[in-house]
Amino acid sequence: MKKTLILVLTIAISLSSFTKTYASNATNIKRIYGKDRYKTSINISNNFKNGSLQNIIVTSGKNFPDALAGSVLSKKLDAPIVLAGSTIKESADCIEYIDNNLSKSGTIYLLGGQGSINSSFENHIKNKGFKNIVRLGGKDRFETNMSIVNFMNVKKNTPIFIVNAFGFADALSISSIASIKSYPIIMTSDSKLSLQAKEMIEKIQPKEIYIIGGQGSVKDIIKNEIKTILPWLKENNINRIEGQDRYATSLNICKYFNLDADNAVIANGSNFPDALSGSALASKLNSPIILTNGSDISNQKSFIDSKKFKTVYLLGGLSSINLKIEYSLKGSDNITEKERDYINSLISYCSKFYYESNKASLYILETFGDIFSNKTIENLSQEDKNKELLDNIIKGYDDLEIYFKTHRKNLISLRNDVYNLQGPENMISLKENYIKNIDNYIDNVDKITEVCNSYKKALTNIKFNSKINTFQDLKNELKKISTTEKAFLNINKELEKSEQSIGKLMEDLSNIRSSIE
Repeated sequence: MKKTLILVLTIAISLSSFTKTYASNATNIKRIYGKDRYKTSINISNNFKNGSLQNIIVTSGKNFPDALAGSVLSKKLDAPIVLAGSTIKESADCIEYIDNNLSKSGTIYLLGGQGSINSSFENHIKNKGFKNIVRLGGKDRFETNMSIVNFMNVKKNTPIFIVNAFGFADALSISSIASIKSYPIIMTSDSKLSLQAKEMIEKIQPKEIYIIGGQGSVKDIIKNEIKTILPWLKENNINRIEGQDRYATSLNICKYFNLDADNAVIANGSNFPDALSGSALASKLNSPIILTNGSDISNQKSFIDSKKFKTVYLLGGLSSINLKIEYSLKGSDNITEKERDYINSLISYCSKFYYESNKASLYILETFGDIFSNKTIENLSQEDKNKELLDNIIKGYDDLEIYFKTHRKNLISLRNDVYNLQGPENMISLKENYIKNIDNYIDNVDKITEVCNSYKKALTNIKFNSKINTFQDLKNELKKISTTEKAFLNINKELEKSEQSIGKLMEDLSNIRSSIE
């Protein structure tokens, strides 16, 4: 609680600096998400036609290489990519989607070996009447990659993309471009082409090669290996597309190929599960995939605005891509009064919480000073009246108990007001965040009240039942109940966590508000 005043002042300063606004636009924003990666996968796949699919691609939700290598296959087969888990239970959403959407004469493509999609899943699907099952896999990601590329029957001289097999961001960024252009994705380590990669390059004889990512992803030694395999390929036919980080690389890919697209897909560049099925959606929509860190899109915003996309798809919930990004893309013209009022109301309730919390903190400081650390007691002379000192401390705890009752009542009133606050469905999580943290704060206020009462009872017991003829006697008695003081300090840390969380919420809300002004 002692940090509250500093937090309030910090937020007051930061609020006054939120002056950046974005140009208004008419972009339609669609967020696709679920409570976990599997449900997100299903919700993304529901954007394909339902009830009459002839092909469905199934890949592991635990890892990324197979799905991203298969994104080109998704375009070729007009098939969604659905994530399966390690067990039948974990794969329940995937199995239900297949049941509801795949024709019995349709085909299920399993990407990866037994380590990715095990035989129990395959047998379970067969027992449900789906007999056309094709596994494209191998003993590792490189063999699976080759199996997928070979199945695609790539024409000779088709350009290819080279990506690092152990980092998903670059492969994700290029996946939709590769799908749209039917260019295979070939995976490699950072410094050596696998035997499978060499075999594919030699077989395809690409007229153009794109290396995706900087030296940290694919070193120049790979380029030298390519020249050895294809000595006739000119230097300017081997292109590297890179940026200072994965987000800049993603943006540079979009700029380089500059698709004429009505839609864009935005994904978190550090969280692969949401994006795995999204690569299939982007391919179907002929859309670029733009990576963001989930909290800021300022570097990508000018490109997005310049393309005048009709619809931008956000993959994942607020933990993947926050509301600040959503509303900065949405543009002020598309913000309803209900949304504006809701944001302003929540900011106001955050301020009221801080006022209440800060007031309590100041009350404790003013009333008790340093009593909790016993510094006042340590500095007393032996001549002081020990019983009178105890009376003053006990009275302080009595007053604190009364204050905390009022403090708690005010907090509950705030909590109930926010609970009853009506807002847009996509913003309900903001309210839930506030309620969760203020509930935690109230719980810890109750704990502090209990600790204070326990401390007060112990002091009262000392007053009436102990011999405290000297100040040293009093100090010895107080040491016996010092654990109560430690408990208070531990609870205080939990209170500060709640304060910081609501402070972060207030900052996020203010960022959203600034983006739509």
